[in-house]
Amino acid sequence: MANKSTDKLTDPLSYIDWLQQGNIDTTVESDLFVQYSNYVRNFYQSSNDEKSSNRQSVADIYKALLKDITLRYSTVDEQRFLSNINYDDPAELDIIIPYFAKKLKQVTQYLVTKRQDVQFSKIKSSFKGSELGVKKAITDTIYALLGDKDFTQKYPRTQIPTVSAAIENVTISVNTLYDTYQNYFDLDPSTDKATYSQGVSSGYHYDQFGSNVNPVSELAFIDIQSAITSLFEELPQILTTACSDDVTSSLNLDLLINIPRSNISELPYNYFVDATKTLDNLILQYDKKLSEKYAGTSTYYLSTDSTATYYVSGLLYEASNSSANILNRYFPSVASVPNTNNLSDLKDIGGFFIPTKLGILNYSAPVFTYKLDTANLLPNTLYVFPDPDQYGAGRGNTKTDQSSPYKHTDDISPIKTGTGNGEQAGDITNASKIQKMWPYQSTEESLQLHSTGVSRSTDNIDFWTGDAKDVWSNSDIYPILAQQDLPVQSKLDDLLISDNTLYQWRTDIYGNEYGLYKALHPSRTTTNQTAGNYTTAATQSTDTTLASGLSSLLNKQNVNYFDFQASAHTTEYSSTPSPVSNETTAYDKHDQYGNWYVRNSMSTVIGPVSSALSGVFVKYTQLTDVMSEINYKIKNFDIIKDVVIIETDNFLIFEKIKYNAETEVYTSDIGQRLYISLSGSNRALENFSNIWYNDVEDVIYVATLLVHPYLSGSNYKALYPRVYEYDIAKKDLRDIYSLATLTTATDIGTTFDTLCAAGYSLYGTTQQINITSAARPNICFNRLDKKFLISYTGQDPANKVYTAVTYLDTKTGKTFDTSVIRMFKPVNSISNYHIDNFTATSNQPSISADIEGILNRTNTSETHRFSVDGLVSEIDTFGPIKQIVYGSATEPSLSGRPVNPVTRHIDTASGNFLLGHDIQQKIASTGELPTYVDNSPALPYTHNSSYVIDNTGLDPLVQDIEAYIDVAFYTLTDGNSAYTHTLNTTESAFEALPTKYSGTRAPGGGLSIFLFDTSYEFYPAGIGSALGYTNYTGAMGDNYSFTADVNGIRGGYIGVGFDIEGNFGNSTDSKTGTTGITAYDPGHGSFPYIGTVGTCPDTTVSPNTLTLRSSEISSYRVLTTTSNLSNYPVVSDEEYDASPAVTLHEYVSSRDDITFHKLKVALQNGGKRVKAEILDATTGKFYPYMTYDLTSIPPTSLRVGVSFATSDRFTNCEIKTFNVYGTAKEYFKDRTVSKFEPLSSAAFSVSAHSNFC
Repeated sequence: MANKSTDKLTDPLSYIDWLQQGNIDTTVESDLFVQYSNYVRNFYQSSNDEKSSNRQSVADIYKALLKDITLRYSTVDEQRFLSNINYDDPAELDIIIPYFAKKLKQVTQYLVTKRQDVQFSKIKSSFKGSELGVKKAITDTIYALLGDKDFTQKYPRTQIPTVSAAIENVTISVNTLYDTYQNYFDLDPSTDKATYSQGVSSGYHYDQFGSNVNPVSELAFIDIQSAITSLFEELPQILTTACSDDVTSSLNLDLLINIPRSNISELPYNYFVDATKTLDNLILQYDKKLSEKYAGTSTYYLSTDSTATYYVSGLLYEASNSSANILNRYFPSVASVPNTNNLSDLKDIGGFFIPTKLGILNYSAPVFTYKLDTANLLPNTLYVFPDPDQYGAGRGNTKTDQSSPYKHTDDISPIKTGTGNGEQAGDITNASKIQKMWPYQSTEESLQLHSTGVSRSTDNIDFWTGDAKDVWSNSDIYPILAQQDLPVQSKLDDLLISDNTLYQWRTDIYGNEYGLYKALHPSRTTTNQTAGNYTTAATQSTDTTLASGLSSLLNKQNVNYFDFQASAHTTEYSSTPSPVSNETTAYDKHDQYGNWYVRNSMSTVIGPVSSALSGVFVKYTQLTDVMSEINYKIKNFDIIKDVVIIETDNFLIFEKIKYNAETEVYTSDIGQRLYISLSGSNRALENFSNIWYNDVEDVIYVATLLVHPYLSGSNYKALYPRVYEYDIAKKDLRDIYSLATLTTATDIGTTFDTLCAAGYSLYGTTQQINITSAARPNICFNRLDKKFLISYTGQDPANKVYTAVTYLDTKTGKTFDTSVIRMFKPVNSISNYHIDNFTATSNQPSISADIEGILNRTNTSETHRFSVDGLVSEIDTFGPIKQIVYGSATEPSLSGRPVNPVTRHIDTASGNFLLGHDIQQKIASTGELPTYVDNSPALPYTHNSSYVIDNTGLDPLVQDIEAYIDVAFYTLTDGNSAYTHTLNTTESAFEALPTKYSGTRAPGGGLSIFLFDTSYEFYPAGIGSALGYTNYTGAMGDNYSFTADVNGIRGGYIGVGFDIEGNFGNSTDSKTGTTGITAYDPGHGSFPYIGTVGTCPDTTVSPNTLTLRSSEISSYRVLTTTSNLSNYPVVSDEEYDASPAVTLHEYVSSRDDITFHKLKVALQNGGKRVKAEILDATTGKFYPYMTYDLTSIPPTSLRVGVSFATSDRFTNCEIKTFNVYGTAKEYFKDRTVSKFEPLSSAAFSVSAHSNFC
């Protein structure tokens, strides 16, 4: 330790003075005592002998120290006790030394701390008023109290943590408030303060408003004596008598002495500072200084005479700091009294609208002039105005118009074209040179040079140089090789001249620039190019005839020409091979691969990142899948400082790069490979999130959206986030929120239960939502409330969009609590029927019981969301004639299975179900019921109708009802194609016999989507051309004369048929359809009860069409039938002129080749409009094919069903999903079978007619 100079000291400093003045380099008491002893020893050794006799001994110095402590640092009781101590008696000193040792230690630490406070006082002052300063002050106070035994001993029963423990757990959150009050500056003293109060007429700010206003005395700057005289005008002299009585006039008015006064000694003391009556102490003089200090611009004056023809002007005062007071344009106001009525936090005003991110923009024309407006000058007037070179007349922030004796004129001709330019008049002449309406001016605007960008407009793109432009440029970089084409393409590649668009641009800390280019827009070609009517190679003409001119002297031979494409100056989108053929969405743009380039900061070299950063990626050489995607499948990237995050198709890679500017070589600053993989995942659902950088903690957050394998194909799948943190300083990537942080269990069932408990699955709820795809999740972190927000949008098979939001609370800093999970759905009621996870597997339960169950007939309400049903004929001639067998959703075991209607077959291999399909039925023996043949293939049955019914009642008056089905119609051409329902004459019963497709047997049947009144029981309807909706009379099997009458759907409202065979819209099979019935049921008045039962006379066959049929009470009348869907679009109809051609049915040799169609039927406009649409797989959009406005009033509650039917002709009907949307309405069954008179002879029956001759 360097001792302070003691040249002028006769005695060494006391210990306390030494602590306060010495250069202390330690805070340990024992070390300080040793240093002080050395100081005293060195002091005496360096002193001369003459003075040494007068110096105190070391013992005397320490005695003085003890007395000093007694006097300055002891309590009254301690001083009373210590005053009796004899400091010269060693025995008594031994008694009190422990007390002084403790006290000396306390004094030492106190003084050392104070010295450190003084040492860092400048830094502490800079913290004042800041968020960091408040946090530090609070934490220092907490730590000081926790380390203070006097404080902790006051609470002996309280568990008070140690300082070391508190450091790990104390978190201080400060909510910064921002003052949004706008009226602190440019306040006009002549304006009432209510104008600036924003409706508040009380409070401290309102009462003290005058403190913010600084009235300017112009005379004080021009003539101080005249200004003093004006002060006396505020102090009138009144005539008084000797008795001090006021002298008044006859009208009782005070009489004043009208004598000019200027002696400042006669002014009251309140006109002076410090009550000293001098010219310099006049408050008027201080007001002048305040005006100069807070003025936003220099202020001028102009004074006129009595005629306003003579005037003088000049500088009134000059602003000393105009840039700091730019808002004080007219008046030098000061924000001395705050307004606390307009305080807002960051959430209220938005993170962008804070002082550090806002600026002030002043509009100014490039050229302006001003001149004195002599015509409007007033006599004997003093004008005060801001510098006319900067401001003219206006308002500023004063809220009142401020005049100026000068008239300003802006010349905008340099930036806008004049009227002589015709249609261009008023346009900006050169937008690149015009300041944008932003509160700053960029470097590019100042220099008119773009210094950033991978590919820049200033790059040399000319391939040729020289006066004649005939010399190949840059031959050193792009050399011309003998007998080879010019390296044009190489230069084009380096210049990045292509149809691609810059999708992402970033720079690293070394100044290198990176760009990801993607094909985001269709290639553009001329109309001739699009039509293809141009030659691909130039051909020379053979016409060499002479052309006739005005004179034979001008005759010349035609120049041989080349046939080439000439544009008609029109462009349109091309259908030529291209990565994109249509404009892409934001999601599609992200998922496209791009070409990633880097531009070296030390040169103009542009090259692929994969080669430029090969030294960084060399560690992935052995991981061929990762390396391949780095080279060819880049989706996105980001750069934060020197960290590069690369998103490929299946990987998210983190790299920390180092760049050697001399060698221009990149290397990795991370030894290990850091990446997140989704390879092999369900990429329709699992995705990487965006990147979120926490600049305070210097960490990067990213999340992945994952699907749990348990019930992953069902409506109950668990979609949950996994959050990662990359610490830039530690170069560490770690998992901070995942399934592993939620539970220590590893078995699939327990981990799924954990996610269900957290809210990530719909299991255990009544919701039936099937999310089949999800967009990339979005993650953000709010450091004010310490919460993560992770959100994503998902789609179901009908392309309905759902939004899921998860809040993760991290206030503790150590754990993540799932605060809130919300899913927002588009409609009230959603039903998704599909068979993924439908039946039990070895480790997962069957969820079929949760979704599907048998229909409850009579007055029992349905207990399941869906039911399946069907209708099939069965007759035994050895007993009474049996009616048609209908409905059961249960499937008993194959062995000894009773006859059940064919409903649907579940194909677990494809994850689809097939309506009207089952395995083969075989007659066992005479008089016995048929059984199913083991291991026979699942094929469609002829003469069959099968159903899926949504048991939810939906209100058409509240919201549209929509039904979607993803279905394929096909006929297999190889092997057996169906089971024919054939009469076995030996057994006199039906059996299903395999049938091979025959060219003479055209595809038959089709599918209908229908809605029916919930007041009526559901029973299957007609087969064949009835498509399961209308009534039917006809054959129930092959090679026999058995026929039957079958009712239509009871309470049916509308039925839309997707007609393969083409008979749904005609009168075959005795279907009714032209009129209704005459009966009127006042208890059910929602249908038009008109007409009589009749048959539709139309026998036109219309295959591959849509037909709309009306309600049962209207006898299923045909409302409309479309043209053949293969003839779309309908150019003459604006509604259908963009609807692509569709063929519903196809012939295939294998199920692997089938095509699915997404069909949609919607009941809109309060049940008054039916609309049928089909999804186009190319564009991903639904297009209309039928729209029909109804005249009937719908029931208040409807159920939706889908049916598939066959006749002697058959079709395979394979379905992925069936979805229904609307607003649920509770309904109760209160009926027997039907309120209508039946179309047949009973409430529900089928009359069988037999003729087995």
